[in-house]
Amino acid sequence: MQESMSLLSFRENHVLLDMQMTGRDFAKSRLYQYVDEVGYRALPDEKGDFTFVPWTFSSTEEKDNSIYVQGTCPQPGVSLIEEVDKFLRSGGEETHRFWLKNALVTFNRAADAALGKKLPIGVVGPAQCILCNDGSMLFLPPTLLTRAIESRSKEEYSRLLGCWIHPVLEGACSLRFTQSVCGYFIGTGSLPYDCLDTEKRMEDYRDKNFVPIQYKNPSVSPLLAQSINNYLSVGAGKQNISARLNTDSCAIPGTEIPWEEFEKTDKLFFTNETSVKEYTLKLDKKIDTVRFMRKYSTGIKILTGVLIFFFGTFLFWLWDRQDNYITTGLTDKEVGVALYTGMNNRDLVLAEAVCKGKGAKQLVNIISNFYLSSKIQEGVAGKTTLSFAQLFYFLSDTAEVMPDFFGLSNFCIDGEKVSLDVYPYIRKDNPIPVETSHSEGSYTVTYYMAYTQGEDTIVIEYCTDTVKTEFLKDSWYVTEVVQKKEPVLCDFNTFRKEYSTLLKENNGSVVKTAEKLRETYPWIPREEELILAEKKIQEKFGLMQQ
Repeated sequence: MQESMSLLSFRENHVLLDMQMTGRDFAKSRLYQYVDEVGYRALPDEKGDFTFVPWTFSSTEEKDNSIYVQGTCPQPGVSLIEEVDKFLRSGGEETHRFWLKNALVTFNRAADAALGKKLPIGVVGPAQCILCNDGSMLFLPPTLLTRAIESRSKEEYSRLLGCWIHPVLEGACSLRFTQSVCGYFIGTGSLPYDCLDTEKRMEDYRDKNFVPIQYKNPSVSPLLAQSINNYLSVGAGKQNISARLNTDSCAIPGTEIPWEEFEKTDKLFFTNETSVKEYTLKLDKKIDTVRFMRKYSTGIKILTGVLIFFFGTFLFWLWDRQDNYITTGLTDKEVGVALYTGMNNRDLVLAEAVCKGKGAKQLVNIISNFYLSSKIQEGVAGKTTLSFAQLFYFLSDTAEVMPDFFGLSNFCIDGEKVSLDVYPYIRKDNPIPVETSHSEGSYTVTYYMAYTQGEDTIVIEYCTDTVKTEFLKDSWYVTEVVQKKEPVLCDFNTFRKEYSTLLKENNGSVVKTAEKLRETYPWIPREEELILAEKKIQEKFGLMQQ
């Protein structure tokens, strides 16, 4: 038997997977049921596509007090993870680097093809791939392979699997993350998240603690860098493995990494040491701050709770005034638009006024959090929080600090475009109740929600909410909101540069500039939303930013 590594070995035309457990433990773990789990042999054709043939392990054997699962492997070659591991340990030669690039690109193109054909290949990274001498590759069945890796030491687990996957993600999101790790390795010769301690690595995922690929290799194209960096950031902020993100929660999961861009890369593994050092210093400072806040979050939450208490008292005082909002006179859809108008403007009084019961509490809490955050920013740092649409009148590619913003764009009810500019009557207006033939309503609203998170993180989410309303006494109220959010991947710094350049070409016209970019960036506010934002800026600041 020729040893290839402790995980896999080859004997004649068979591949053997070392489970590193006795036959008794294998049986107690009920793993025999997975011996016939399907993997796939990927056969490339002349057009660059792949044909997939089902493949399974065929038997088990016990040797040296460890059980091996084996299967036929026509013309076996090498384990891809073994070659990657050799390179990471030794530094590798130039010829080995380019061989690995070609092997990893082919492996990931085959994975893309499998995703397109909806084949359940699993996501185990390069450890799953055996490169055969006839040009085909074998995707080993995922369950037994994963269990075999988990049976090893923590460090070996991280090298073989842990550093290549994000355990919180599932489906296409999980695959894209793993592919982005492969792409990062191709371009830099290193791993983005290389900590061998799983707990610490999870914290790195949460905080996006990696150096963007373009800093390590400036010759990587902007398109490729954006794709890899964005997918490496999917799941940031998520640390609870029980609260997984499935395929549906990954925005544009069908968007493949542009592997062909590596052909345009001048040099592989070329590092700009100065850029890396500068970015790392900035990143370390940011992460130290974030983790300090997280460590002492209990005290911060207590302080926030005190502020919320006083704010709640103030809110009750407002509610008790005669000029408070009432929903009488509004239709069932108008109260929904009023709710999201309040959300867009961080107007908590308005949002509270149009809701009844606990069903809409989650959305109101979101508004409350952003309202409180903006007030603290104004009071402590003297910063004004802009709406998302207002941001486009202040965007600049030269500003070092991004203005704080929060807001919605492209709001629709049941597919119909609606302007977020609906406000209820106030009590002293004595509005006439609307006539209605039904007492309950339900509709779907869609919109993009965008906001700053920290100093340099921009979050954009596509939201699909189901809104339920009830007619109580003589007025409509929102009684329940079920929200579904999908993260939208975007390199906002790249967008900001494109926007600033085009804005100059259009003589400072925000509306014209937005119109030309909207096809590429569908979350850009609609024309009427930008015009309304301009009006709000004039009312608030008495000026227009040109």
